[in-house]
Amino acid sequence: MSEEDTTEITTDESEVTTDRRSLFTKGAAVAAVAAVAGLSSSRTVQAANGDTMFVGTTHPGTTTTALSGGSSFRVVDGESTASASIYGSQGASAGSYGVRGAHSGSSGTGVFGEAAGSSGRGVYGKTTGSQGIAVYGQHLGNTNTGNGVSGISDNGAGLIGSGTTYDVLANGNGRLGLTKSGNSGSSTDTGGIGTVARDSSGNLWYCYATNKWQRLGGPAAAGSFHPITPVRVFDSRNAGFPTPGDFTASSDRVVSVKDGRDQTTGAVTTANAVPSGATAVAFNVTGTNTAGGNFLAVVPGDVASTDVSTLNWSGPGASIANASVSKLDGSRQVRIIAGPGGAFDAIVDITGYYL
Repeated sequence: MSEEDTTEITTDESEVTTDRRSLFTKGAAVAAVAAVAGLSSSRTVQAANGDTMFVGTTHPGTTTTALSGGSSFRVVDGESTASASIYGSQGASAGSYGVRGAHSGSSGTGVFGEAAGSSGRGVYGKTTGSQGIAVYGQHLGNTNTGNGVSGISDNGAGLIGSGTTYDVLANGNGRLGLTKSGNSGSSTDTGGIGTVARDSSGNLWYCYATNKWQRLGGPAAAGSFHPITPVRVFDSRNAGFPTPGDFTASSDRVVSVKDGRDQTTGAVTTANAVPSGATAVAFNVTGTNTAGGNFLAVVPGDVASTDVSTLNWSGPGASIANASVSKLDGSRQVRIIAGPGGAFDAIVDITGYYL
């Protein structure tokens, strides 16, 4: 073959090679464009278990994604369902959580909500289901003390409740605890209408007008009066009653007033007619079979002497009665103290008690 022929063949192969390279380059570009177009027009790319998670896509993974080693996840001014920066939703059965926070250390916080704006809510709970609870707090410390829900404010109410049946419902042991003293015990102590507080001595107070208080109960108050069908609790004439026998000059006797008794036999007919916890009783006391002028006094059972009288008479053969009120001792007893005059019998009937 001549030199001229060789040159021509070489030239043709070079052109073929160049054309092929051009073809491949163009093909790659077309494929890339097609791929991009396919991604933009296809459904959202999703990541399953073990895949990379991309922002703005839906991920159907079923295992937990964890950030550990001090890492954190923060969203600022995020946009999602319910206009929430972070939104948790759970449609499973009871025992599942939309959002759950946990802390196992000392004095930590499982979930912390903070609002700096006016009328903001640090944590907001809402429920629309039957018997639902918007915010639920539970303490399961067993023998360790704790609180289900605690509210604190440095300038306002620590906890506010508003409901159609109850604003606050004590549905556990039925108690509301005023564990700290909130009133000095003065009738003009600072307070707003409707406030209930206790003083350092344990007395309970109600604020009926601005800085005006009414004592409701406590160690310095008898409590509310409970009238009862009158019962006889003591008759010194009847041997069926405890501690019978007449009263001689300057003698005294402790008498139980808790049980109503049969007037003839002295047997108990109304047990605990004056219940445990009663602080005082309203009673009628009668002096009869008097041997001469004298007086008697009815005082609490733990009082040994007195300078006052409950009933007075001027001579023998008298039968005289009087109504009065007396404080009780811790065992629901009173003491009858006789004056220095003539002997007599005494009868005590209870008409009500203070509790």
